[in-house]
Formats: sequence, C-alpha cells, structure tokens
Amino acid sequence: MRTGLKTLNFIALAAGFVLASNAAFAQARIGVAAVVKNQVTGGGAPLSSGSSVHANEIIKTGEASSAQLLFVDQTSLMVGAKSEVKLDRFVYDPNSGNGKVVMNAGKGVFRFVSGSQNSKSYQINTPVATIGVRGTVFTFLNSGTQLFLTTSNGLVLVTILPNGPTVEVPAGWSIVVYPNGSYQKFQSSDTTNFLRNAGLDQRLLEEYSNVLGDHNNTQGGLSAPFFSDFRLKNRP
Repeated sequence: MRTGLKTLNFIALAAGFVLASNAAFAQARIGVAAVVKNQVTGGGAPLSSGSSVHANEIIKTGEASSAQLLFVDQTSLMVGAKSEVKLDRFVYDPNSGNGKVVMNAGKGVFRFVSGSQNSKSYQINTPVATIGVRGTVFTFLNSGTQLFLTTSNGLVLVTILPNGPTVEVPAGWSIVVYPNGSYQKFQSSDTTNFLRNAGLDQRLLEEYSNVLGDHNNTQGGLSAPFFSDFRLKNRP
C-alpha cells in the first residue's frame, strides 16, 4: 500500500513538473511566424505560418526560404534565406509600453520594423557592431565579419565594437562596418553597386537586394557626404 502511495505521489509530482514547465514555456511565447516560405525552423523544429516563436529561440532559414516574424509588441522581423537569428531576450509591458528586446543576428539578411515599445528598448547584436533603434525601418546584412545596413525610415544608431564610436544612420543612408572597427557611411542610392564593389558574396548581395527591394529611401547619389562622412584609415 505504501509503495502504491509513493508511486502515486511520484506520478503527481512529475505531472506537476510537466505542467509547470509547459506553463513557463507558454509564457515565453513572444510572437508568431506570420509568413513562412519553404524551410524554416525554430528551436530546431520546423515552423509553418502561424507557429509560435519563443524567447531564447534560434530561427533558421534554408536555401530559397524566408520568415516574417511578428512579435506581441507589433515589431516585425523578416529573416532572409540561409539566415539565423537568436531571440535572446523579449520583455514587454503593454501597459507602460516599455520592455527590453535583444536579438543576436547570425550570418544572413534581415529587415526590422520597430513596434509599439519605446524605441530605446530594442537592441540587435552583430559581431562588429550593436544596432540601436529609434523608431525605425531598416535592412541589414551580417556577412560574419562585416555589417551592412540601410535605413529606410527613422534613425539607427550603430555602435562600433568594441569601444565605439556610435554612428547615426538616418533614412536614406547606409553604413558598412569592417572587422577592424573602420566604417563607411554613405547615401543609399548606390548601395547595391557599392556592396558589389566591396567584394560581398554574390548570394548575400542578391538576398540583400531582394529584401531591401523597393523600400530603399534614396536621396540623391554618392555626393560629397560620401567622401567626407566616413572613417576608413585601416580598411582591411
């Protein structure tokens, strides 16, 4: 009889643990994969349109694949083909509109549209720079060693690692950050040609152009600011 009671107690305890774990996992749900094209995984499992995404989850896309992620604060993140991003931290208080969103972008192409939180709540980490958001729409590419970013609306603050500076990239401007901390900032009208001349991998270049699409806010050509507004003393 005592053995039976111990068994029942163990089963009840195990069931309670599973329920608690499931509840914690459900609470960590931060949005959905609104649109999924071809091969996309979240946490190692296949995603389809409408699948939930969770904090601390890694989203990966395959060849000719993409995902449009929509978060609970109306932030939108498009993940291009053969790209990877970790949804490292997501805290949101709908009553105050404040929280903290941290994403770690792996190699690939992404398009970010900030949501209803205070714009200072958002942070995107890359190997060469940290991206800060100021009410913004922007497209960026992490090649693994370089960051390419184009702002379509609002303002992006790019802090060069490891010790700065912080560079403002407003709408109509682009920036390239190199692994040694040097960078170039230029008007966006000739971004594709510039990246091609920079020796960017052809697949990444095509994906960046596709994601950027018609959203690029172009303001003239590569005029004087291109030559006067960049630091490039030790270009690799």
